[in-house]
Order: sequence, then C-alpha cells, then structure tokens
Amino acid sequence: MKILLAWDASKSSECFLRRVAKDVWLPGTSFTVLTVVEPLDRAPGLEGQLLDRASRQADGCAAGLRAQGLDAIGIARQGDPSDVIVREATEMGAGLVIVGAPAAGRSTHLLGGSVARRVLRFAHCSVRICRPGPEADTGGFRVLVPVDGSDYSKMAVVSLTARAWPGQTVFEVLSVVEPVSASVRYLYPGYTESAEAARIRATAMQHAQEAIRTAEQTLTAAGLKVMDTVMVPMAAPEQLIIEEAARWQADLIVMGSHGRRGVSRFLLGSVSEPVALHAACSVEVIRHSS
Repeated sequence: MKILLAWDASKSSECFLRRVAKDVWLPGTSFTVLTVVEPLDRAPGLEGQLLDRASRQADGCAAGLRAQGLDAIGIARQGDPSDVIVREATEMGAGLVIVGAPAAGRSTHLLGGSVARRVLRFAHCSVRICRPGPEADTGGFRVLVPVDGSDYSKMAVVSLTARAWPGQTVFEVLSVVEPVSASVRYLYPGYTESAEAARIRATAMQHAQEAIRTAEQTLTAAGLKVMDTVMVPMAAPEQLIIEEAARWQADLIVMGSHGRRGVSRFLLGSVSEPVALHAACSVEVIRHSS
C-alpha cells in the first residue's frame, strides 16, 4: 500500500512521524512524506527558497523513516495545503493519507483553515488524523472500533484483519443506539407514544447488538484480541465515541465511511468527521469506493 504523510514541520508532525516509525507495516508498504509551501502574495521572490528548504526537510524526514527500515521518499509542493494533499494522494494512488495533529483542543498550522476537515471530506482514500497517544501505559495498543451494521462499517472491520498490528493490540467494538430525532417525532407524532417508542428502541438495540456481534466474529476469526463488547444507551454517537475512547485510553479509533466524497457523505459529516477532528487520540476513517 502507498501511504502519503502530510508533514508541516510542527512538533505534532514530528510526533506522528515517530508514531509511524514504531507501527508495524506489511511488506511492500511505501511512504511519501509531503510538505506544502503556501503561496506568498507579498513576497513571491521567497517562494523558490522556501520550496527548496521544504524539499530538504521532507527528504530528511524520509531518510529518518528509511533508517527505521521503511521505504520512503520526500517531496515538496506549492499551493493550498488541502488541495495539494488531496491531489497528490489521488495521483500517487495512495491507500491512506496520514495527517499529523496535536492533542485535542490545540491549534496547528496544518489543521488551520480546516485543512484536515477538507482532506477528510475530499480525499479518495482512507484518512488518519494522527495525534500523540495517551501518556499512561495501558499495557498494549488499543483500537476502538465503532460499528453501525452498514456495509461501510463491515468493510472497515474487514480491513483491520488485513493489516499488521503491534504486539498486545486489543480491539473494543462499540455500537451507539441513536434516539429518534426531533424531526421524526414532529413528522410522525405516533413515534412519541410509549408503545411505539419502545418498539423503535428495541429494534435499534437489536440492530446494534447484531452489528457488534458481526464485527467481533470477524476480528476473532482473524486471531485478533477483542475486549468485551460495549453497548451504549440512547445518545449522540460522536459524543459517546469520543468519551469512550478517552475512558478506555484508546490509541486509535477506526471508523468506516461512505465511498462518496464531498458534502454528500452524510455518515462522514454527521459522525466520523467530528470524531476525527475532536477525539483526543488518533482517528482513521476507512473509505471504500462506492
């Protein structure tokens, strides 16, 4: 698989490069370290110098990855960061884009101007927002896997079985039962009646339990260790996913999304995107072509 590492020389990006070097990658994985120089309207004469400097920095980062036994090259480009990242990922046929980010609540140049959000929305491939892991030693690499029973969610779980993981990696499967939305209650007043509401909740709980069971079977069949599954009561999915990741001290959240790109991706915009942008740990959004 080809992986694009979007690097901006910040401390958070340095951290994610170290994280990449420590991870376990399948043979044949190659990395391209990309750094982007934004146009300077008031000092166009400096752009060439900045591009040369950025190229040397990207080459230096790639050399560091090669020293860890990874196949890596460095490149520098000029333009709007999000546009360049998406274009380069498409042209090189990347299967994953990794963007460095600081701990939740802090700002960074690469995330400024909604770069991470635009990459999440428009990249053709999977995207990982990589953050420093929790300080506490949890005794192994922890991966939280939210599922909803959709084909996209199932494909994301299957993708986990096709990659290498650090020793003692453990997975926790999570499904969230959403409340009936206010708009549905308004359009269909019968949904507010206790008997009908109970039937809706029971159906939703059964669906969530089946999603968890299917994901757990897929992971255990591949020899992966799965924690006791978690069932969350009626609540906003993105909030509970972020809270559970913090409580469990997850190192990574892996979520599926529709293969579509742009504003038409309802699932990504409503759940995956806020989780990716606001979780305290790294988040990977798995995208498959529709």
